[in-house]
Amino acid sequence: MQPLTLINGSATRTLASSDRGFNFGQGVSTRIKVVAGKAQLWRFHMQALQQGCAALGFPINAVDKLVKRDLGILPKADLSLRVTLTAGVGSNSAATPVEYQPTRVLQIEPDNFVEPPVEGVDLWLCETPLSIHPRLAGIKHLNRLEQVLARSEWRDPHIREGVMFDTQGYVVGATASNIFWVQSGEVYTPDLSQAGVAGVMRAALLERARQLGIEVHSVRARLADLEAADELFLTNAFDGVMAVKACAQKQYAVGSGTLTQKLRTELAQVLYD
Repeated sequence: MQPLTLINGSATRTLASSDRGFNFGQGVSTRIKVVAGKAQLWRFHMQALQQGCAALGFPINAVDKLVKRDLGILPKADLSLRVTLTAGVGSNSAATPVEYQPTRVLQIEPDNFVEPPVEGVDLWLCETPLSIHPRLAGIKHLNRLEQVLARSEWRDPHIREGVMFDTQGYVVGATASNIFWVQSGEVYTPDLSQAGVAGVMRAALLERARQLGIEVHSVRARLADLEAADELFLTNAFDGVMAVKACAQKQYAVGSGTLTQKLRTELAQVLYD
C-alpha cells in the first residue's frame, strides 16, 4: 500500500498552522507496529495516549474508539502506524483554550521490519543530556529535540542506540528505547519520575514480569551501575526486547540462558493481548 495520512478521519496532509501541536508541541504521539494487519500492544498504546493528553491539559474521552473509527480496517500487511493527538487549533496564547477540539493524525506506512541481531547490539554514550521536568516525565509529548540532538552524535551503522543521562548524570534510557539491566539475578530499570519516556514495551514488560513473579527495581542509577551489570537490554515497540552486547568498554552476557532471553520470549506471547 501507499503511505496514507488521515487528519481527523480525512485523507489529507494539510495541518492548520495554528494547531497547538505545531506551535507549542502540545500533543502526544505513539508509533504502533502492525504485523499482518494486527496491531501490537494496542491496549498499552491507547493508555499512553489517554494519559498523555490528560497530563498536557486536553483530556480526550475514549481515545481507543476515536482512533479505531478513523482507522477502519487495516490491510493484512506489515505497517508502521503513528498516532498523534494535539490540543487542536487555537490562538497564539500559551493558555489552553477552555473549549478545544483535539486534532487526530494517523500516519500509515509500509514497513519491512528488521529484527535486532540475536548476538546483541552496541550502544553509544550520549553527551546530550535530558532536561529534568517531573510534570512531563514519562510522557511521549511532541518535543523530541533532545533525542534528535543525541541521535546525531554518531553515524556508525554498527551502533544501534545511545544511552542518555539527565542533567544530574543519572541514566534515563536510550534515544528511542527504555533500558533495563540484570545484576546478580535482579532486574533494574531507571526511575522515570524526573525525565524520560515510559514506553509501551516497557509497560508491557513490567506487567508481564509481575505476572511471572519477577520484581523489577526502579532506581536512580549512574553509568557505574550499568558497567557493573551482567546483562543489559533495551525495549521499544518495534524492536521488542533487544539484548546489548557492549556499551563503552563493557561486554554483556547475551543469548540462551539469560534473563533477557526469557523476558523476550515471554513478551512475544502477549503482544496481541
